[in-house]
Amino acid sequence: MTPYHYSDNQYVANKQSPLHYDSCARISMVLWGDLLERTGGTEVEAGAFSLVVKPQDIKHANRYGRRGARIFSVLFDGDQLPAFLPKGDTYQWYHQGAQLPILRFIRQMQAPAPDVPELLIELLGGLPEPLDQHTQVLPDWLARIKTEIDDCFTENLRVRELANKAGVHPVHLARVFRQHYGCSVKEYVQYRRLQQALDLLGSSRDPLSQIAYAQGFSDQAHFCRQLKKELQCTPGQVRNLLQDVSFIQDIGH
Repeated sequence: MTPYHYSDNQYVANKQSPLHYDSCARISMVLWGDLLERTGGTEVEAGAFSLVVKPQDIKHANRYGRRGARIFSVLFDGDQLPAFLPKGDTYQWYHQGAQLPILRFIRQMQAPAPDVPELLIELLGGLPEPLDQHTQVLPDWLARIKTEIDDCFTENLRVRELANKAGVHPVHLARVFRQHYGCSVKEYVQYRRLQQALDLLGSSRDPLSQIAYAQGFSDQAHFCRQLKKELQCTPGQVRNLLQDVSFIQDIGH
């Protein structure tokens, strides 16, 4: 018997689920939309192309965003991840750096009779090492700057201006931001723009030029170049992959 099966679910806007346990361990990928997941005293915001590795015994609640979400999961017949996967007893969300591994996984799953264990090993092996943020105290000013970037990433943000708002030196902001988030401010802004663009490619038929401008790219060509650079594919290829595929219908299990 196959030790795994699939779930490809769409959740309506603003749906909330109370605290609960999943019926089995799983690896889940957000293909579009967003959600807030709460476990104990911790909250995680996840958007398009975020991924979570979740054993069965994680009690959590979810609240989905204003457009809902589509989530594809590989579910395992047991309370823990199978032995061929690393760190099978951990619960971990991945965001920045997960886009390319997820996209490769989705594309490879379309091949006839995919070797799912090998693809899962490649998927998880391609994810970045999670930052141990629990050992670092997040300064209040940095949390405010992070929130401002999340709210205004489509604008032309400059480290100097952000530092002035935070009341710190620009170099100090750049250094502390990288220490806590594992990337530069510019890299994080680019990630947020691509994340939201991927979201719209998966959930809408908006013209590419409209998506590009809405997410802060200078034009459609800039958007296409950046996507090609980061994910080795065109916006049209991403759109076709996300919108024209039903995992449940097309993948035997």
